[in-house]
Amino acid sequence: MSICFFITVQVKVEMALKVENYNYTIELENKSSPQYKEIEENLTAEQDIAFAWWIIVVAVLGVILAFAILVGMIIVYRRKRAQERQEREILIVLAPGISKNIKSWIMEIA
Repeated sequence: MSICFFITVQVKVEMALKVENYNYTIELENKSSPQYKEIEENLTAEQDIAFAWWIIVVAVLGVILAFAILVGMIIVYRRKRAQERQEREILIVLAPGISKNIKSWIMEIA
């Protein structure tokens, strides 16, 4: 990761200083120079802000996904309960002549 970060910093430093003198860019390759440290800190801060935004985006998407799953579970539960209720009503309508004991036994099975 430090190699990727160094390459990113180096590319951004060189691009930012292309307008300036090329010797100044070579001077910044020395990690102990104050200009290099300042630019590196600024880039690190920008990366931290970008990372924080990604965390926020992922958290919001996670909340939306959890809410969608919850709504889906509620819909499935209600449909299942409605189907069970409909099956009970069909049994009651189809079996009007059966005695109460058998009718209650059928209701318990359903």
